[in-house]
Amino acid sequence: MGKDRNKKNKQKNVPIQAPQGFSAEEWSHIIAKAIEEANQNRQAEANKRQTEEQKSWQQALGIKDYSGEHRPKRQVLEFFNILRAFLKLIFLPRRKIKGDRVTFSLLQMLSAMAFGIVGGILLLVALTLVAMPPIIALAGETITWWQAIWSVIWGILIFLISRLFRIASIELENIENRGYLLSIFACIVSIVSLVVALVRR
Repeated sequence: MGKDRNKKNKQKNVPIQAPQGFSAEEWSHIIAKAIEEANQNRQAEANKRQTEEQKSWQQALGIKDYSGEHRPKRQVLEFFNILRAFLKLIFLPRRKIKGDRVTFSLLQMLSAMAFGIVGGILLLVALTLVAMPPIIALAGETITWWQAIWSVIWGILIFLISRLFRIASIELENIENRGYLLSIFACIVSIVSLVVALVRR
C-alpha cells in the first residue's frame, strides 16, 4: 500500500513540460486563439439554429417575402400575409410547434412591458412634481421657494430615472441571450411578488 501511494505521489509531482520549439508566449497565443475560434463557432451555431427556427416558423405560418414588389401592392400583400399568418398561428397544429421562440418572445415582451410601465409611472410622477409649484401658485395657495426648488429637483431626477427605464425596455426588446432574459424575468417576478406581499399587509 505504501509503495503504491509513493508511486502515485511521484506521478503527480512530475512537471508538465511544453513541447520544444514553442515558447510560453507562443503557447498562450495558440490557446487564446483556439478559445476565440471555439467561441466564434459556438456563436455561429447559435445564429444558424436561430435562423433555422425562424425559417421553420415562417414556413409553418406561410409568411412570404414581398420585398421585390412595388408600393402600394407590396403593402397590401404584406398586410394580408400578416393577417393570414396570425390566423394560422391561432390554430397552429401541435406537430408544427418546434423550439421555444414564442415562449422567449412572450418573456421578452412581458419584461420589456414591465420596465416600460415603471418608466411611464416615473415619468408621470416627474411631470407632476415639476408642474406642482406653478399649479399651486395659480390656485392661490402659498408655497415657499425652497419647496418649489426641491419639487423641481426631484422631478428632474425622477425624469432621468424614467428615461433609464425606457432605454432598458428598448434593450430588452432586442435581447437575444435566453439565460440573461430568464434571470431578468425572475428578478421582475420576485420584485412584483414582494410588492404584492407588502401591499396585502
